[in-house]
Amino acid sequence: MDGFLSASTGDEGHFQIDGSYLIHNEEVLRTTSGNFRFYFGIKAVLRFGHEARTLVGVPLGLVHYSGRNSSGIYRMGVYMEIAPAIRLAADEEAKMSEEPKNASVAVGIRLFI
Repeated sequence: MDGFLSASTGDEGHFQIDGSYLIHNEEVLRTTSGNFRFYFGIKAVLRFGHEARTLVGVPLGLVHYSGRNSSGIYRMGVYMEIAPAIRLAADEEAKMSEEPKNASVAVGIRLFI
C-alpha cells in the first residue's frame, strides 16, 4: 500500500488524497545488486475543491531500494512512476468541457515505516 495527501494553495486550490496498491516484481528487471524493482498496481485519487474529481489509474514504475535496517528490511526507495487514469463520476457540465482522461508522472522518495 502506498498513499499520500497533497494540497494546492493557488487561486483554484484543492486538497487531494491518493492511494495505491502496488505489486513489486523482481523478475522483470534483474540486476547484480537486486535493489531495482519494477512495480505496477491500481490507484484511486480523490480531489476536493474547485475541480473536484475521482480518478482510477494504473501506476507503473521503477524503484531503487537502499538503507536496510537491522532486520534486513529496506528503509527508503527512490522511484519514477507514470500513472494513466480515467475520471469517474463527472457531472454533466464537466463531461461537456473536459476530457475524462488524466495521467500523472512522479519522481520521489518513499520512506518505509
